[in-house]
Amino acid sequence: MSLIFVSHAAADQQIANLFRERLRADFLNMCEIFVSSNLDSLQAGVEWQHAIKENLQKSSILVGLLSPRALQRGWVYAEFGAGWIRDIPTIPLCHSGLDRGQLPPPISSFQGLNIEQTEHLQHLYKVIGNAIGCAVPQIDFSARTNEFAVLSQSIALQSIILNWGRQLEQWNNGLHERLKAVGKDEDVLVPANLDQAFMEFVEEAAKREFIVVERRGMGMGTKVGPQASIFSFSQGPKFDEYLKLMEEPS
Repeated sequence: MSLIFVSHAAADQQIANLFRERLRADFLNMCEIFVSSNLDSLQAGVEWQHAIKENLQKSSILVGLLSPRALQRGWVYAEFGAGWIRDIPTIPLCHSGLDRGQLPPPISSFQGLNIEQTEHLQHLYKVIGNAIGCAVPQIDFSARTNEFAVLSQSIALQSIILNWGRQLEQWNNGLHERLKAVGKDEDVLVPANLDQAFMEFVEEAAKREFIVVERRGMGMGTKVGPQASIFSFSQGPKFDEYLKLMEEPS
């Protein structure tokens, strides 16, 4: 039975598992699918580096689920290199805020696809079918793409919250402890040149009811830069969910 190797960052386990489940169902279990974070693929007690190497050697095609986080993982590059050395189809499939046009070298030398585009998913299934000797499944590709897109967009927005939350803590040491203790901090500093990007975080945090943010003014010669915007932060109804999110691995 042919093997599909799914390369991904451990932090992207949720979308990797959904991708595995849908491939198995769509191709009627006519292929094996190796996803290293899935316990069905990599069982307890198995030496994981050996298992990854062994499955890379057996695979007929490699699909890399690539997010901004995945591009920070050395193992992803190593697995793409293995696909290139073996001369098997090696496909970057971008999700969660990463577009194929943003792929860095050497991965950019592989023709990439976006998981949120129906024609890209159709093309991927055609390549997979050719690699494993199977016809392209007769499924609703628009519905399947939408399913992946909903999860991809949710992960991307979650990453915005996580990344900004951690950056704010670096600029304003003890911010989250103060919010937890007294419910408010009226002197949160953000470099003025990042105002526009910061508003994306503010909008998403408000939508999720994590934090209420209000602008208070400007500061000069601050610890975060020559000019800084000053904001007031206060707990939202779901602040505890925000704190839990901050504890997740990056």
